[in-house]
Amino acid sequence: MEHAPAGAATLFIRTTGDPGDLIPSMRTALRSIEPGITLRSIRTMDAVMRESVQVTHLAVWLLGIFAGTALLLAAVGIYGVMAYAVRQRMQEIGTRMALGATPSSILWLVLKDGARIAATGAVVGLASSLIAGRALSSLLLTTSPTDPAILLAAASVLLLTALAACYFPARRATRVDPVRTLAVR
Repeated sequence: MEHAPAGAATLFIRTTGDPGDLIPSMRTALRSIEPGITLRSIRTMDAVMRESVQVTHLAVWLLGIFAGTALLLAAVGIYGVMAYAVRQRMQEIGTRMALGATPSSILWLVLKDGARIAATGAVVGLASSLIAGRALSSLLLTTSPTDPAILLAAASVLLLTALAACYFPARRATRVDPVRTLAVR
């Protein structure tokens, strides 16, 4: 009784030239050895490697989109909170300006408050990232979840974004008219 051949086999061929040019001669050589052979899915190793990381690349791309959206939402939120805080402190700012505060000192006052909030958020975020890093470590291809350069870069981007979001309400605070804010109502 004759046994059926194995259902499938994989053949790797190393070439120095273009692998696509080798396919017709490879088919001819294999058919001369086994005339009934069926060749399916002839691919280069580059194509196999691209397919193997395709899902990971999609996940990283989506994660980048979500991270960018989160950064934008954080900037809008910080801007809103700082604009509200400046609005609540209009009389204080007007009093400071009436007593001789310069626009640059008012700008630094508001930016300092925003920087304090942003620095607190950065510390909490860094601590959270160290805790959550283990869960995401399988998605990281060339770095570790505790890479200091990456963590420092991420914290810096967040801090700069927060300061940029604080700048516009701070600049608005420098234009407060002391006479108008201190007028008896």
